[in-house]
Amino acid sequence: MSPRRWLPAAAAVVLAACGPEDASTPTTAPSTVASIAGEVTAPPILVAPDTVDPDADADLTGDIEPAAVIRDGSPLVPGQRYVTTEVAPTVLDVSFEAPTAAATFGSEVTGWVYVAGDEGLTESVVSVAHLALLSVFSDPRVDFTELTVGADLSTLVEPAPADYLGWFAGQPGVTGGEVTTTEIAGFPARRMSYRIADDVPGALPCVPGDPRGCLASFTNPYAGASTTDFEGDAGVLYAVDVEGQPILVVEADGRAGAPEIVASLRFTVATTAADPTARPARGASELVAGTRYFWAGSALGVYRFDGVADVRADTVMSTNEAWLQIRGVQDGPCFMISHGRASSWVGTRLGDESGPNDPLDATVLEKIVGSPLITVVSPPRSLQLGAVTATAVDVRPARPAEGGSEDADDLVVLVAPGLFLESDMTSRIVVVPSPSGAPDVVMAILGSRCEELLDQLVVS
Repeated sequence: MSPRRWLPAAAAVVLAACGPEDASTPTTAPSTVASIAGEVTAPPILVAPDTVDPDADADLTGDIEPAAVIRDGSPLVPGQRYVTTEVAPTVLDVSFEAPTAAATFGSEVTGWVYVAGDEGLTESVVSVAHLALLSVFSDPRVDFTELTVGADLSTLVEPAPADYLGWFAGQPGVTGGEVTTTEIAGFPARRMSYRIADDVPGALPCVPGDPRGCLASFTNPYAGASTTDFEGDAGVLYAVDVEGQPILVVEADGRAGAPEIVASLRFTVATTAADPTARPARGASELVAGTRYFWAGSALGVYRFDGVADVRADTVMSTNEAWLQIRGVQDGPCFMISHGRASSWVGTRLGDESGPNDPLDATVLEKIVGSPLITVVSPPRSLQLGAVTATAVDVRPARPAEGGSEDADDLVVLVAPGLFLESDMTSRIVVVPSPSGAPDVVMAILGSRCEELLDQLVVS
């Protein structure tokens, strides 16, 4: 089981070949593909500690010995322990040791981390995923050539099931072995071996030049990434209960170093994230009224709120951008949170590419209030988000300048990648200060159902 990426493109995505060099030779372990429109784009690599950015966010590893963090560019150092927070940002740290008996390379997509046996990341060895933050394709026989980032995938994906092993064993062409109990990193786990049939009816090739069909499984659709198996692949799945958090470990069959990595795994849960009643706000999922949700896409902390009826969540969480968007089931976005350290100030009308694209800093509130494109409806005042004191201001887009086209779009893009003011609507903007100096920015359209989300939003 290994990643497939589809990244932003003007045309439909075409996955470039990153599988085995000899595509005619079957492999018994999952392989890895990462690309767009013929141009391969490698995800970040886990590297040694001497490259650690001193300004990087603190990890949650506690008693885990010094570990390397995720950076681009180098193979894993044999025997070195590595740590990633991307499996569940601010909620869970995952660490492991690079095997001494085999050369390995690491990479990640928000929601999971994987280790490969080659520099091209084509030979998956071990993957670790947080299923509560991911979705699955309803039908694993996906045509990846028709997927584009930003497309509405709500009819293709659904939340990852609680019984992932049972779900996976029931997919077309999958033969699951007996489910047994074991432990991974001291936590209870269920183990199941699996094998994909050599010929799965309806399975489509996903690598140019390789005729084998692919089956997709768990995915972060808003980061443009999924996992797949080739026909003929095999491996072992471990469903691990880490203090109530559903973790999936995938060990490829016959790959050198895989058992060593699995045996070295450690999981550390953030104490601030302990909330057994909360569920993750996942992409393409409708919220349930009265249910407690959390979003962990910001380095500032974990946001929590109670669901309301007739809205659904979209999420983007990746290495370079993280934001939560909630929209009405029958209409557009009405609530957004943008991670300050992964966002930038724009402050222009939709379609105007002449504006700035500056990293967010403590002046963002001043820029909002002072923008000629924005009308301040209610002045800035303090707002408590739990123990955090934020600043709120009610605003709406100013009318286009006199003499402009009556059809001019007065939608104002405030913060990239995804926070904007709707035409003819008043929104409450909340600036949440951060020790990093890059505040998070929250927006709710007043009078919409999403206003209720903001009324009881907390961050810790």
